Amino acid sequence: MPTGSASSGQPAGTLLVAPADSPGVARALRALHCQIQSSCGDVAVVAPPPHAHPQDICAQLRARAGGELRFAEPELQLCETPTQTGTLAGNLYGNSPQGLDAAALVRAGPPTQPLRDFVVAVCDDGVWPHHPALQGQIEGGYDYVLDTEALSGQPARNDQHGTTCAGIIAGSSADFQGIAPGCRIAPYRIGLTVAGNFSNPTRSRTLALTMSLERAWQSGARVASLSLGGQLPSSAVAEMIQKVTRSGPHGASTPGMVVVVAAGNRKGPPMEPACYPEVIPAAGAVPENGTWRLARTPQFHSAHCPSFPVMAPAWNLRAPTLPAFSKSLYTKYAAFTSIACPIFAGAVVRLLAKAPKADTAAVRGALLAGARDVGDPFHMKFLDVAAAESYL
Repeated sequence: MPTGSASSGQPAGTLLVAPADSPGVARALRALHCQIQSSCGDVAVVAPPPHAHPQDICAQLRARAGGELRFAEPELQLCETPTQTGTLAGNLYGNSPQGLDAAALVRAGPPTQPLRDFVVAVCDDGVWPHHPALQGQIEGGYDYVLDTEALSGQPARNDQHGTTCAGIIAGSSADFQGIAPGCRIAPYRIGLTVAGNFSNPTRSRTLALTMSLERAWQSGARVASLSLGGQLPSSAVAEMIQKVTRSGPHGASTPGMVVVVAAGNRKGPPMEPACYPEVIPAAGAVPENGTWRLARTPQFHSAHCPSFPVMAPAWNLRAPTLPAFSKSLYTKYAAFTSIACPIFAGAVVRLLAKAPKADTAAVRGALLAGARDVGDPFHMKFLDVAAAESYL
């Protein structure tokens, strides 16, 4: 995962402020010559004056608005967890030239319950709806770059990351089976992938992510897959994740969404928002001496969460792609935690099919209880879908 700031349509140093419609906050913004550029609910994207330091403006807003201010902070700079194709994984591990079967590795055999009723929101760059492995499974979603519900019929290079993630979750064809084959995918484009970063020329990427989560939740998605992350904490994202995971849109009697987030391609703890306690952080494993280990190679480090020590394969996997990258529409990926994330998301669908009213805590517990001990030096266990299903 890239660690530098990502370019976007927002000026450098853009802030997120809430509640922007509060009289005291509005007065403070005017006094500090800050301009509201856009908003979602009571959260506003604010441009500080030229040459002002964002943290200084945040401090002054807190001093001026006092108790009326819920938060003022620099916008979370989102980037994807990058994928790599081709020879890197094969040269390192000498595995199948076509890539390994992720579903077989995590023991996700043919589902015993119908999966068609479950919708997974893929918040990413985009999903090509006509990939053979995803025929008839793409519905709903929203494009927060073009502000449209319409899905493009043509595969764009910017849609590789999202298409791969969607295929790993739900792919169902004679040539490829995902972890939860046949479930539906709701694609939410929060930006365009440019050099590993999400760029959105029309709006704040952070607000695009929060709006995607809320729209997916209101539309009935039970799972969200986020193969992305950032360096700074975001109160806006944290508040939205708390909202959508707490309960369903129709009240406390219905279960909330289960949100799965790539842990991040770095040593140490997960990035934002994989570090939030309400989500399932997806750590990545690599093959080593006939078993699997938490990724600690010269090419790839995986973050991990000690309170959820479960990892999924993230290396040398066969996965769907776009025509621009492979004529066969499938290729081998050294995909890092971007692919561990949809593997976990597919596993969550399988568990919810077994126990439709399960919440995030129950799902986390089953995944942890069913995970296999592989002797990892970081005490990480390997995802086992079949075993996890027996705990619900």
